[in-house]
Amino acid sequence: MIYVNVPEYRFEDLYFDELPYLLSPETLIVLNDSKVIPARILGKRPVNEEGQGGGRVEVLFHRYMGEGVSEAVVGSSASLAEEEVVLLPGGWTCELLEKKQLGTTKVCYLRPDGEVADLDELMSYLNQHGITPLPPYIAREEQDQDLTSRLAVKDRERYQTVYARHPGSVAAPTAGLHFDEPLLAKLSGQHMLRSVTLHVGLGTFAPIRAIDLAEHRMHTEAFSVYPDFAGEYFSRLKQGLPILAVGTTSLRVLHSLREGVHDVSQAEGPIHGITDAFIYPGRDTKAADMLLTNFHLPRSTLLALVYSFGGETLMRKVYEHAVEGDYRFFSYGDCMLIDRRKST
Repeated sequence: MIYVNVPEYRFEDLYFDELPYLLSPETLIVLNDSKVIPARILGKRPVNEEGQGGGRVEVLFHRYMGEGVSEAVVGSSASLAEEEVVLLPGGWTCELLEKKQLGTTKVCYLRPDGEVADLDELMSYLNQHGITPLPPYIAREEQDQDLTSRLAVKDRERYQTVYARHPGSVAAPTAGLHFDEPLLAKLSGQHMLRSVTLHVGLGTFAPIRAIDLAEHRMHTEAFSVYPDFAGEYFSRLKQGLPILAVGTTSLRVLHSLREGVHDVSQAEGPIHGITDAFIYPGRDTKAADMLLTNFHLPRSTLLALVYSFGGETLMRKVYEHAVEGDYRFFSYGDCMLIDRRKST
């Protein structure tokens, strides 16, 4: 782990288990407890009377939109038309509600009896037949994608935080992958561990193509928090007490709360919302004092967020040091703690 002290413009190499000693007493540690679902299903096109078809089709569930309609990334070597059906394992099918799109396509998943599956049925089906949707830069051979293969089983276990609770993500909030139960127990004895839920979507991997960052259209992601957490968070903000966001997803939720995007004053149950918060140099956030995060891809919104939080010049130096020091990048990689607290 690299510890980055922003006010002092310095950084140093540390071990991750030293994290508790870097935090002030009673730090509010905010975790994203979203759980990755095995969203990838490998299917095929039906064979017609002329013996044509049968080609492989991958259907990657992205988001449930209600009334049996889902968004999915449909991958195949052939174009697929509206109302075309994909044969899935277990006798299920997937019907396209529009022609295959470059991004996500509206589909409906059908049970073996031909009826549209509701969300609970769909989640149960994906858990039984789905494959963990690893990031595109992690390659797996076709034989490794079999549900019973060693790597497929290992990915289901490893590509998940130990505190994941609420299914819905198609990518892991990877900063949380560094924690284990003993460290969480140690932190909980000295600090305040709290959870928010943000379901990570495929947009997290979308590159920035706009020359002007202000023109980039940020993807949206669903989140939820409880009123007692929101009250606690705003109280700490007002008092200037330390807050650590574990991962960019947690920080985006806190940023949306702080900016007043969602009114929490009258809420009695879970607060559900959608965030499209884009944090980049020139558009900073004061939602937290510290950020724990992995090392990110060039031209990504995540890297822009890190440059904003730690300062572009300093973070460039940190990344250069990480490359020279053979730090591991991306989802299964190493991390850094960016600390903006001023010394007293």
